[in-house]
Amino acid sequence: MNRIPTPSARRAAATTVDCLLIFVPYAFALSDASPEPARVAAAAAVIMIMAAQGWLLARRGQTIGKICLHHRVVSRSTGENAGFLMTAVARPLVSWGPNLICLFFHAFPVWVLADALVLTWRDDGLSLHDLICGTRVVDEAETR
Repeated sequence: MNRIPTPSARRAAATTVDCLLIFVPYAFALSDASPEPARVAAAAAVIMIMAAQGWLLARRGQTIGKICLHHRVVSRSTGENAGFLMTAVARPLVSWGPNLICLFFHAFPVWVLADALVLTWRDDGLSLHDLICGTRVVDEAETR
């Protein structure tokens, strides 16, 4: 099970791609300058993108950003796809849930910083949410 971890810069790039895929239609949906039907369509696009990302994570261990950058999420114990509950439910909740709570209370989302720092400091390439969920992100070629 000695899979090579994906470098943190590539993980960050994949996360950026995934965030932009959601943020662009989300911002359009919230824009008062857009006509109502376009805003509803943009909101529907956000929901469809999120559903597609969840399906891809459950099926392949990849999001669109991970597909573009050729890496995937696997179980640390088996090296195989971690499954729907872990990849599409637990990891996103552990990754983003604490940040959303901070934002709800108008506090700085410290979890994203802590998660990135753990990823940077550890030699094995595991982030905080990987440690909690028993997963790791590896190069796609390493999992075949």
